[in-house]
Amino acid sequence: MSTETASHSFSVLLNSRLKHLFCVCLVISITLHIVTFIGVIFTNSTAGRAERVNYIDLNDIALPPRHLDSEMRSPVQPLEQTEPDQQPPVEQNEAINSGDKGSTTNRIADIMTTPLGLGMANGYFSSLSEGRTLREDIREYYFEILEKINRRWWQKAGTLTEVAQQDGIIEILIERDGRLLDMRTLRSTGSREVDRAVIDEINESAPFPPLPASYESGTFHAPLKISKPSHLLGTKNFQ
Repeated sequence: MSTETASHSFSVLLNSRLKHLFCVCLVISITLHIVTFIGVIFTNSTAGRAERVNYIDLNDIALPPRHLDSEMRSPVQPLEQTEPDQQPPVEQNEAINSGDKGSTTNRIADIMTTPLGLGMANGYFSSLSEGRTLREDIREYYFEILEKINRRWWQKAGTLTEVAQQDGIIEILIERDGRLLDMRTLRSTGSREVDRAVIDEINESAPFPPLPASYESGTFHAPLKISKPSHLLGTKNFQ
């Protein structure tokens, strides 16, 4: 297993995608406000410069010559009717639109099967500081634990009626042989149902692999962060 395990890569990729998405939304919002402001100023300035006609003097209107007046009163010849442009059948347009919607739905379904999509829709377990403060041997072990817990959590989270309202923090204590000795909640997710499910899934994920032989201590304290689902890619939005 490489130093950057699947869970580590997934956490970094998700944080990068969310920051990028936030920046795009911010730029779009600022642009819309600027365009609206310019439109209001332009409309007001144009209305101020427009000249108003208060009256019309009938004497200023020149009468047409007599020979033109008789021609103007001659009956108007009807215009030749032209065939309207042919429009594509409605059924064809509907088939094209339904095809576009179907391809979009398939792309979304593909994303939802990846760790990135599952994490954004259901939340995910990660480290508090990307494991930078840990030694190389125990950091690899730490990410292996996160990957095992996430696989169980993504199966469970989709069956819950509530979602995490905020990021939660759980600390677990692991024995050298991989047994789970203790667990405590340092910060709630804001949902009792989610908190209970988190504890249940961590218990079900145990026992974990034995601690590395190079790790001197007999136990390992592992803080786990459970991130709340993203509002932009929630499971309920695609049902």
